[in-house]
Amino acid sequence: FNTYVGQARPIQKLDVLNSQEYAQLRVEAYLNNNITRTPLQAKNIFLNEIRMPQYTTDKSADSAIAALGTYDWQDAVFRNAPISEYNLSVSGGDKNITHYLSFGYLDQTGTVVGRQHFKRLNGRVNLEYKATDNLKIGISVNGMHSLNNRIDNSFSGQSVLANALIY
Repeated sequence: FNTYVGQARPIQKLDVLNSQEYAQLRVEAYLNNNITRTPLQAKNIFLNEIRMPQYTTDKSADSAIAALGTYDWQDAVFRNAPISEYNLSVSGGDKNITHYLSFGYLDQTGTVVGRQHFKRLNGRVNLEYKATDNLKIGISVNGMHSLNNRIDNSFSGQSVLANALIY
C-alpha cells in the first residue's frame, strides 16, 4: 500500500500595480495622447472609466484616486488545492502460477477557483502460467476511468485566469 497526500499551490503571483499606480499610469497615457488636455481632465477621464463622479479641482480628484481600494484578483482566482493518491498492490502465486493485482485512486483539485477537479481510478491484473519449462502463458489487463472537470485557462477572453490578470 502506498499513499500520498499533499497540496498544489501557485508557484508565483505576478507583481501588479495597486489602484493608485494604475490610475497614475492611465492619467499619464491620457495626457500623452492629447497634449492640450489638462491633468484634471485626464484624471476625470480615468475616474469616469471606473464609474466615479467628475471633480472640479485637482485636489478633489487626487483625494478620490487616493481613496480607491486595491484588489489583487489573483488572490480571488488562485487557491491551494489538495491532492491525494492511494495505491494498493497484491502479488503472489506458486511455482506454476503467479498473479499481480493493483488498484489506484487519484483525487486532485485545481489551483484556479472553479469546478476544476480531476479524479482517476485505475487497475491492473497480471496472470502468468508456466505450462512447461520452455512455455509461459500470460495475460495482462489494464483499466482506467477518469473524470476531468476543467475550466478554460487559455487567454481567449473567457478565461477566469486571463480576466484576473487583465482587470
